[in-house]
Amino acid sequence: MTDGPRGQALDARGATRAAMYLHRLIVRRKYSGLGTDVIEWACKRAGDLGNNWVRIDVWTGNVGLHRYYEQRGFQHVRTLDLSYYPSGALFQRKATARQLMCDRLEISPRVGATHGSADERKASLHRGWLARHHRRHGMLGDLWILKVSMSNVPVARPKIVCLCGSLRFSREFATERTRLTLDLAIVLAPEATEASVLDPLLVRALGELHLRRIDLADEVRIVNPGGYIGVATRREIAYADALGKRVTYFHELATRDS
Repeated sequence: MTDGPRGQALDARGATRAAMYLHRLIVRRKYSGLGTDVIEWACKRAGDLGNNWVRIDVWTGNVGLHRYYEQRGFQHVRTLDLSYYPSGALFQRKATARQLMCDRLEISPRVGATHGSADERKASLHRGWLARHHRRHGMLGDLWILKVSMSNVPVARPKIVCLCGSLRFSREFATERTRLTLDLAIVLAPEATEASVLDPLLVRALGELHLRRIDLADEVRIVNPGGYIGVATRREIAYADALGKRVTYFHELATRDS
């Protein structure tokens, strides 16, 4: 499934509403029914990503296949008779409307809570938090929990951020760790005790351990007050760049140390 057409038939002329496109949907007969599940998933996924339609091109002369898609909610848009492209029949179906998770979740006050009580107010606050969180992180996918109690708050798949930099900046490391955690990110960082290690073999092993943290991260955050970047941190930046990781800086005007 893609967010753009592949083939002339799929390019719905005059269409102005966003769409996702299905390609080469084939299911073995022994897995009958799986195709319907894939279509339902595709329509839901397209809606979650803010699209209005799901489109697919079908073999022009396969009337039985046309009927298959019509029975699953697709509408015939047009058929192009193309000698060089056999799938000239375009069908489309409305994507499943995106629904805020705060509307889908059941969040109730504790048993015995009365109208206007603290528990009821907490439930209301949680619903508001869910609405704000989904508006901000909806593109990350569905929340992991479909029903929560007052002791749990659902969180989307969190971003993993690895902090890099000189451990002399312990205060800045702590500030960034707190900020990112409150932004619902998982934070990976070296421990302050690593700064006092004298054994060269252990120092090297700890350096390799930090590279493994970078392997796990979605983003690498460089803690570099004043623009300072040491030799070890430069190595970590080069490693992150080689992996295609996103690298951001505490101090954007990073300069080389002399």
